[in-house]
Amino acid sequence: MPISVPSVRARNARVAPFAASSLVRVGTRIPEVKVHQDIERLNGKDILEGDCRTGCTRLELQLGWNLDTTFVTFSDGESLFWISRLEVTIAYSSVEVYVSPRFKAGTCEYQAVLEHEKKHISGDSSLLEEYAAKIRAALAPITWSTYAEPVTAVSAREAREESRRQVSSVIQPLIEELQEKRRQAGEALDNAEGALQLRRI
Repeated sequence: MPISVPSVRARNARVAPFAASSLVRVGTRIPEVKVHQDIERLNGKDILEGDCRTGCTRLELQLGWNLDTTFVTFSDGESLFWISRLEVTIAYSSVEVYVSPRFKAGTCEYQAVLEHEKKHISGDSSLLEEYAAKIRAALAPITWSTYAEPVTAVSAREAREESRRQVSSVIQPLIEELQEKRRQAGEALDNAEGALQLRRI
């Protein structure tokens, strides 16, 4: 049986403080670092011959976001739409460090290469956290339709697609900016420690 509009709005008013605080969540995820000396494992991953003469780090960045929405048609014919939750995750699908097999594990050369690559990972991870905060701040001022403030909608699909476009228009420019900052930071580190002749990919 359809729920009457007044009863739904009365219920929404009670849960409004919780809904507002948990509506948008932005986080990062960084998996365990895998170190190996097998160049074949990098085949097919856009690695050019000579790119990893001593070592390199492969950080595969992924952006994921999930938008949960609710669309209800009431007994008086009015249809309301609201966003239940938006979760954004900036993550690495993998963190892979390659060290040339000509450097035996435990040697000074091996450790020098490994420490350099760890600096790439640390710097890149810091950028992820920085841009997660930027995305969170950019999403905050948007006037979302929530439990407490639903909007009238004709079509659930159209309302959902418009919400997704709104989210994407905020997130995508920041992700492009993040990618450029990652590239610049990687090049700066390699230039600063050029004696190692490393290249980040």
